[in-house]
Amino acid sequence: MNFHLQKLEPPSNSLQKVVKDIAHQAFWDLLKEELGSDPPEYSRALTLLAEIKEWLLSLLLPHQTKTQQEIKDKIDIDLIKQQVESGTLDMQQYSDYIVSLMARLCSPGRDEKIRELTTLRDVIPLYKGIFQTLELMRLDMANFTIRQIRPQIAACSVEYERQKFEDYLKITPDGLRNTREWLYRNKKPSSPESATSSTDSVSVISSLLIDSFMELLMWDLKNPWPESLALDETRFAELRNKLFSVEILSSVLLVSLSQNMGSPLDLSAQFRQSFKEHLAVVLGHPKCDEEVESVLASVATQVTEDIDQELKKQTLPQLSVEVKNLIVGQVSALSQSDNKIRKIIHTRIMEFLRQVISNEVARPTQIPAGLSLFRSEIAGIAGQFARLVSHNRAVFAQHYADLIVQHCL
Repeated sequence: MNFHLQKLEPPSNSLQKVVKDIAHQAFWDLLKEELGSDPPEYSRALTLLAEIKEWLLSLLLPHQTKTQQEIKDKIDIDLIKQQVESGTLDMQQYSDYIVSLMARLCSPGRDEKIRELTTLRDVIPLYKGIFQTLELMRLDMANFTIRQIRPQIAACSVEYERQKFEDYLKITPDGLRNTREWLYRNKKPSSPESATSSTDSVSVISSLLIDSFMELLMWDLKNPWPESLALDETRFAELRNKLFSVEILSSVLLVSLSQNMGSPLDLSAQFRQSFKEHLAVVLGHPKCDEEVESVLASVATQVTEDIDQELKKQTLPQLSVEVKNLIVGQVSALSQSDNKIRKIIHTRIMEFLRQVISNEVARPTQIPAGLSLFRSEIAGIAGQFARLVSHNRAVFAQHYADLIVQHCL
């Protein structure tokens, strides 16, 4: 489970974004107009301070009673109303206290925002900044709370999902048919020497499950999806798409930079990274060989352009026509699923992921050879894959064991 709250931002130029911006700007414009009138009008300012007070209180933990009382005393709305009536309200005084309190409560990652607030003296930009920063601080607190209770959430999730699936099985005849076919498909041929001890049975069950979970990353859409994985079907589809993109892009880089270019080109880490980023933009996010084939000509053009530019920077001769044709041919050949380079990359990544979900070996930390440029992408895929497998096994372990013992041993 890796749930993490993020601030929701409507798409740029969307109706929702336009309406939101107009509404927010209208509030701040009216506040400015009210505070600038003679005499000043403080109705919106009172609403603003009351809401800030509630937001500050929401950032506190239950045991922080002293700070709770401090906020109630310092931002006393009844007292502020009296100050409005007597013409003694000082908005700057309250903003100074609010910013100083936020500095005490915020995470280190928000220190820069607090420093920016301390430099503001115009009331409108200052309170606008206070609101924006408080919104981020509330998000930080929510994510902190989620991290603290994540183990309990995970445990409850496993039990809840298990119970709901049992309810499903009670009303569904042969409710594990697809799951049984999935596991049976990954059964290894038995041999006369196969042992039958309980220890060996556990090993066989574990090995068969690993093979079955690995199949999910190479899923044939003609096969019915296992019932026990119904909730995660979309997530595994996303993983397959991510894997496919990494496989293609890394293959392009490998064939592009392994050619004998006829010059001592210095392939610095900086060049490799920018080269990867340029190609990723051109390649996009293909989901199948047909989509790959349609963009590889553009990818090959980008490859030769980037290499020629780097050669020029290093005052080296440009690529010859022969080398360019070789690179274009090698890149174009990657549209075939049985391409040798693609198969090598695919095998390395799959073996890495197999180790990640295997109970028999320690979690690998070394990214497969030739794929160091894709460390973050592969690590992200591995982490998501491991979490999905771990959660699914926790929920359905007994069903899997029973099915394997009955039909696969």
